[in-house]
Amino acid sequence: MQCNPKYRTSDLKESVFTKLDLLDYFSLADNSFTEMPRHVLRHMPHVKTLDFCRNKITKLTEEDFQDIQELEHLVVADNQISKIEKHAIPKGLKHVHLGINKLSSLNGALRDLDYLEWIFINANHLKSIDNELPVVSTHCDRV
Repeated sequence: MQCNPKYRTSDLKESVFTKLDLLDYFSLADNSFTEMPRHVLRHMPHVKTLDFCRNKITKLTEEDFQDIQELEHLVVADNQISKIEKHAIPKGLKHVHLGINKLSSLNGALRDLDYLEWIFINANHLKSIDNELPVVSTHCDRV
């Protein structure tokens, strides 16, 4: 689904997404959303992969993914994310792409991702990743 560049998440009609409870992969990449469409995501409790690349999302909040705890792959590269709330990222994630954003800190949001296999945090404004990544992750292949 590609939307008009002036389309806002509030313009997405919730009723269009009500029958997607078994959806596995969902992408709204290449749009101009400034926030996650929570009212849409709540209808996808079993989605495993979300792709919101190349939007204008500015932050990830604790409420964004609260209804989709089975999420394993989150791709939010090439946005304008400058803040991630500490408990915004679901703990079951295996793959996270946060590259090409405006993050100066990960705010401890990735520290408890025990199943993390890979993460991309390239092309941000990170000054340090000390104490930002999982302490013990036997699954992580690439950082």
